[in-house]
Amino acid sequence: MTLRTKTLISVALLTLILLIALLFIMRLIIINSFAVIEEKNVEKRVEQFLSALESQIADISATVGDYAGWDDTYYFLKNRNDAYLQSNMVDSTFMENNLNHIILVDVSGSIVYGKSFDSQQKRQIPLVPGFKKLVEKYSKLIQHQNTNK
Repeated sequence: MTLRTKTLISVALLTLILLIALLFIMRLIIINSFAVIEEKNVEKRVEQFLSALESQIADISATVGDYAGWDDTYYFLKNRNDAYLQSNMVDSTFMENNLNHIILVDVSGSIVYGKSFDSQQKRQIPLVPGFKKLVEKYSKLIQHQNTNK
């Protein structure tokens, strides 16, 4: 082998080794950078989601508090007066409060009234099947230690 061939092979090998090392280093830098960016993006989206969820929970809590403390609701649960339903559980109640389901539960935990609302078709529909089972399964949602709030 001539000196020229040996030099050419050495330069080609050195170039290949340097190129592989450069690609490896660049890949590490780029992957780490994207991982950091992606992690920050996920954290931001989770924070936005949690903020929106907290806002919706606060809105629903305020609505529930309004209806729960209302004398008309109390008398409806006691007397099962249909006039309450006709004046209060109308389509606009669902739409204005951004609700898909309303259930009224008496002190024994029984569902006295329940309706679901199809927001796409803007009309009331019967209570979604299985909703009663969900309420029973998660009965802690309707139990309150302090009834003064």
